[in-house]
Amino acid sequence: MEEGGRKFGEKVPATDAAGIPRTPRQFLAATIAYGFGSGLMRPAPGSWGSALAVLLAWPILASQGITALAIAFLLALVIGLWAVGVVEERESAHDAPEIVIDEIAGQWLTLLVMVMAARAGLIAPLDGIDAGIAGFVAFRIFDIWKPGPIGHLDERVQGALGTMLDDLAAGLAAGIVVVLGAYAWNLMMPAT
Repeated sequence: MEEGGRKFGEKVPATDAAGIPRTPRQFLAATIAYGFGSGLMRPAPGSWGSALAVLLAWPILASQGITALAIAFLLALVIGLWAVGVVEERESAHDAPEIVIDEIAGQWLTLLVMVMAARAGLIAPLDGIDAGIAGFVAFRIFDIWKPGPIGHLDERVQGALGTMLDDLAAGLAAGIVVVLGAYAWNLMMPAT
């Protein structure tokens, strides 16, 4: 007996012809892991995910402040771990380019480090597009280059944790480098 072009009892594929997940759980996980579609953009899906993170951080910081961005970061981390786990299990692939929730969380960590340093008085307040660009560029460099421990994490830690962890390390490193650069700049070019 046939039902919808398949023999009765034949396994239904996990996705349709376009690759859309069939179950609501898979759809939700893919939507989150793919950065609400930003990970499907080409070229450089990781850069699109990072750009989305910067664009979302501005209104969050402007309207709700650093605490709201910290909460958004933690939510991206926790929910991202779940979503990446579901997607990687379905795709049988580790850290596919379309998965960008790790870039979003890492980019937010970069911005959090920058804002916390400014709030602590270590550097001049970071406002405007220059701060966003500096954080974006620094994060993308560390995320792509993966120097030292970042590359080690990327190679050695598997699963959803590995997918997220190297980007968090890149985000932390990028934030520290931007803060140190801003601190050095402030020493060389004191405010008048």
